[in-house]
Amino acid sequence: MQIAVNSDKNISVDTRAVRFIRGEVNRAIGRFRTRLTRVEVHLSDVNSHKAGAQDKRCMVEARPARHRPLVATMKAARVDSAVKGSLAKLQRVLESFFGRIGGSRRPAGQEPSAAAPVAKRKPAARKTSKTGIRTAHPTDTTDVAAKASPRKKGAGSGQSKKKAIYQARRTAWPRP
Repeated sequence: MQIAVNSDKNISVDTRAVRFIRGEVNRAIGRFRTRLTRVEVHLSDVNSHKAGAQDKRCMVEARPARHRPLVATMKAARVDSAVKGSLAKLQRVLESFFGRIGGSRRPAGQEPSAAAPVAKRKPAARKTSKTGIRTAHPTDTTDVAAKASPRKKGAGSGQSKKKAIYQARRTAWPRP
């Protein structure tokens, strides 16, 4: 996992600040290190030379492997508060994201053994009635009615096509 620290012209970042930020990143989201390719920290001063209550902004961008980047932002009076707050938010976002995609990790002692065979489940048996028509078992996922009656061409296909076009456009739209 690479960690990059960027700032605007109003915030000076020296080696001590970079070391602090990298330490906070490793502390907050270090457990996701194997799943992330890059973490970028962007520091900025919201209203440049003027002072204010929530003047400093920290935006942290984490890039999971083979997925879209995840972002968390925090404004605070000081840079260190903004960094800690945004990393806390990002930690919650990463926990939800990896939990949603099934990224639960097992402890080292509970890994499945490669030598142990995996038991395969038998497919559900089909029943045959007196008329010779085979019916599906309730747990079988095949749809007998759909196979028995062919669908008319064009029936309802316009809706799914429109939906697919909308979804393709939606994913291509730039995000702010």
